[in-house]
Amino acid sequence: MRPANAIAMLLALTLSAGSIALAAPRRRAVAPVPDDVTITFVSRPGLLDLGSVVHKASETIQIRVDRRGGSRGSATLRAYLVSPDTRCSIRVDGQLLGAAPIVIDPQVPIGAVASHRINVDVPVTAAEGPLNTTIAWEASTN
Repeated sequence: MRPANAIAMLLALTLSAGSIALAAPRRRAVAPVPDDVTITFVSRPGLLDLGSVVHKASETIQIRVDRRGGSRGSATLRAYLVSPDTRCSIRVDGQLLGAAPIVIDPQVPIGAVASHRINVDVPVTAAEGPLNTTIAWEASTN
């Protein structure tokens, strides 16, 4: 192949590849829009102190899920233990909490106050001392 033909062929391939690239739109990664919801503890400031727990303790808390802009709808409320204490078991509305989030309420109305019961069970054989565990709450719109 002569050099002139090789250059012409290379130029033709480059131009056709460029037009193909221009014809196909690029796919862009789009970050998902996070749910703009907040969880408010109505009955307590978010810290639950049960005092001395002999074997069982329970407390009712009130939670409100709100959305920015005040729009209505429903949300799914989940809870899990961030730092579980092996000396006790914690349940919310009868559901045992662990390290993985579980659904506490699949259809909590946005803007409405909902009551939930937290139960702490400490076995008789558990060592004495303060229980140090954290319940994390999540809400996502439906």
